[in-house]
Order: sequence, then structure tokens, then C-alpha cells
Amino acid sequence: MANYEAMRAMFEAFHVNRSNATGIIQWMLNSAMPGMLWQLYDWYLMPNGAFYGAKNGCRPLNLVYHYKDHSIYLINDYLQAVEDLSAEIRMLAMDGRELFAKTIEIRIGANQSYRLYSLPVVQCCENIYFLDLRLKTPADKTPLINFYWLSTKQDVLDYESGEWFLTAHSSFADFTAINRMEKADIVTKHTFIEQDEKG
Repeated sequence: MANYEAMRAMFEAFHVNRSNATGIIQWMLNSAMPGMLWQLYDWYLMPNGAFYGAKNGCRPLNLVYHYKDHSIYLINDYLQAVEDLSAEIRMLAMDGRELFAKTIEIRIGANQSYRLYSLPVVQCCENIYFLDLRLKTPADKTPLINFYWLSTKQDVLDYESGEWFLTAHSSFADFTAINRMEKADIVTKHTFIEQDEKG
């Protein structure tokens, strides 16, 4: 999960800053030894969470949360404008209560990153809230979904004490309350479909 979140945020930040960024360096594609960090494919060439985070962050039409300015951005990598979009923004408390909701009808020009909405400041009793973003187009039956878990206590970066390859933190966001979430009762159903020899 951590690999997914880190990789998605990196590629989303690149797309948000597309007018000022000329590229991105990803370390690494696959692992030269068994490991749990960074690689998109593991030692056995199986895609892991980082692969799906990169895939999600690089969608050509995307609705994303930008951590730097606490805003929602609409991204269009297509070479034509996209019309009749509906962006649904919802902020949820840990117990599922809706803290904020807004729907915005919009279009976006070709090859653009557009700041759509600046989120309000939310105070939750548990210091954790969730952000549910859904982008709908007239042609799609299923909306594009991005889901974030956020803390009211922000990361504080220490630019002076870090190494050239990372930025150190002087304090971290607080997600400890997520350990106290109530367990969900999950019910699944499945059906097996038999195929003939040709299938």
C-alpha cells in the first residue's frame, strides 16, 4: 500500500506541474534482488503496488489531489479538449460521515493541467479523513475513481538536512488512528463458469 501511494503521488505531481516539469526519473523498473521497495516489478517479475500506483497516476484523463496546495486538479493528456465532465469531490470521516461534498461540471482543453478546486480545511476528531474523487464522462458507465487517506496533521519537510536524493522530515502526518477503525464485515459471492475445450 505504501508503494502504491508513494508512486501514485509522484506521477500525479508530475502531471499537475506539467508546465514546469520536463520529465521524471523513476528508480527502479524491476528489482535485482528480492525486496519490498521502489520497484514496479519484483524479483519474480510480478507487478506490485508501485506498478498500479504509476499506472493510476499516469491516466491520460485524471482527477487528482495535490498535496502541496491542498487542491484538486483535472489532468488532460489527450491532444483534444474533453467536454461534459462531472467531477465529484467528497471528504469523509473515518466512520463514513460525509464532511464535505461538491460536484463541478467542467470541460478541459487539450494537453492541460487545471486547478479545479481548493479544498476546505477539515478538523476531524480522529485526525484522519478520506478524500473520494470521481470523474464522469458521458461515454463512460463507470467513473474514474481516486481515493486518498489524509491527516489533519501535515508532514513538515526539512529541506536543509536532507540528502541530494531525498527530502527529510522534521515531523510526520499522523495516521495512527487508522489502527482503531472498526473492522468491516465483508460478504463475497462468486460464480464459476465452465469453458469448453475451445474456450
